[in-house]
Amino acid sequence: MKPLRIYLHHQGLARFASDKYERVSADNMQDAFMHLTNYSVNKAHPDFRVLEQSSLSSASSAETKSAEKEEEEDAEEEEEEEEEEEEGEVEDEGEEAVGGKRSAEWIREWLNKNGFHAATVWADIEEVVVKTLLAVQPKVLQSYKSCISDFRDAGGFSCFEILGFDIMLDAAAKPWLIEVNENPSWETASSLDRQ
Repeated sequence: MKPLRIYLHHQGLARFASDKYERVSADNMQDAFMHLTNYSVNKAHPDFRVLEQSSLSSASSAETKSAEKEEEEDAEEEEEEEEEEEEGEVEDEGEEAVGGKRSAEWIREWLNKNGFHAATVWADIEEVVVKTLLAVQPKVLQSYKSCISDFRDAGGFSCFEILGFDIMLDAAAKPWLIEVNENPSWETASSLDRQ
């Protein structure tokens, strides 16, 4: 504990709401599928899918459709896009933007592809994690010392704890700490969870 050591894994999961986000209003504030990213909530959505691949490129190639069905869907999408353009709204999600869970690798690729610098965003996330742990370090050190005597302490690091940080990126890709889980879920409901 002294010095505090932090090991941050570069993989992880990103969770997405099933419905496209819209600014909160009286009409949509109860739409849990729009405002919550919890897997337990979104798996009940009729269109919920888990992206089984870890990257944008592998996700795109993993989509297997018949050529006829794909052409049909493309024609429908073009019609929808034309209607949206007439209304002044254009969605640019792409086929790869599917699934309620995506890998950290997918997020980094998406950030780079969409004009953000993924390495900078990751550095900002690291800063959030470090500052959060520094804020609680004195309390954790006190608890540590009450449980492990100096005699039993092998250089100040006789134990460890795995924490789960829930961080939200805003529209400018700025990370915001939502919560820290002392007991993060180890559930593996998909192959993406096991990677």
